[in-house]
Formats: sequence, C-alpha cells, structure tokens
Amino acid sequence: MRQIHRHALALGLVLALSGCGGDPEPQFEADPSPAPSEVPTSAPAKEAWEEKSDDGAIAFVEHWIDEFNAARSTGDTEALLSNSTGDCETCNNFVDLIESIYAAGGSIATEGWQIAAVGQLPQTGRRTVVPMTVKQAPQEYEESAGAEIQRNPGGEVGMTAAVIWTKDAWKMAQLDLVQ
Repeated sequence: MRQIHRHALALGLVLALSGCGGDPEPQFEADPSPAPSEVPTSAPAKEAWEEKSDDGAIAFVEHWIDEFNAARSTGDTEALLSNSTGDCETCNNFVDLIESIYAAGGSIATEGWQIAAVGQLPQTGRRTVVPMTVKQAPQEYEESAGAEIQRNPGGEVGMTAAVIWTKDAWKMAQLDLVQ
C-alpha cells in the first residue's frame, strides 16, 4: 500500500513540474492589484493659495510676494505676470522696472518682502481686499551694468492687496501703499 502512495506522489510531482513548461525558474503569482481605496491618486494636493476662501486669498498674497521676491532676485517675471491681472498697474510697474534693470545688465539684491500682519478682509464686489503690514528688507540694486549701487533701507509699510478669483485661481488686481 505504501508503494502505491509513493508512485502517486511521484506522478503528482511529475505532473506538477510538467505544467511549468520546462522553465526551471520558479513561477510566482503577481501581487494583487491594490483595492480601489489603496490606489494612489495622481492629483497633487492643492496649495492653500489655490482655494477660494479668505484664507486662500491671504495665502495667495503671500505666494504673490514670494513670486515678486523671486523676480527681483532673478529677473524672471513670468510667474509674477501670470499671478497678476493685466490691468494691475502696480504689478505692471514692478515687472517693467525689474525687466529694464536686468535687460541693462543690472541686478537687485534683497531678502525681499514678508507679510508682518494682516487685518480684516472686507469684500468689495468681486475683489477681496487684504490689508497688511509688509516688512521690506534692505535692498541694493544696480540700474545697469557698472552703474552706481543704489540702497534702500527697508522697513515696514502698510499696504492693501486687492485680489480676485478668476475661473480657478486668484490674481493680484491692485496693490497700494496705505498712508
């Protein structure tokens, strides 16, 4: 009886090995697909400044100032322009000044602006107004290559930023000093 079991076991092993198609490598099953709740999403999380809310408006103004600081350091105004409306006069003046300095071989050196405080946000039609105190770091700039270096001491100033929500993003519409 024991002989029959051994032959059956040997026959089972031969049949199992013949199903491998002659490939001596062991075959492993692929990992099962993750459950739908485990599938990673390809959509990145939104930044705070990409939300249509008062907090989103404040975060957007901080983002705009970051882009302004970067533009002054590099001369690249593309992101600053894309975050501003075409009729933002102050924005356009900043862009023109930065582009003219860098086109003439000049440069700007500063640690930039930073929001020190934000006041209450009144709604005025489509615009959200962000009253704020901005700390401006000292700045040195050359208007053109080899020009005398100009210095601004920096300090704190009151400003208001008027931002609008477009189809899916905030834009800087107006930036003013508060007297």
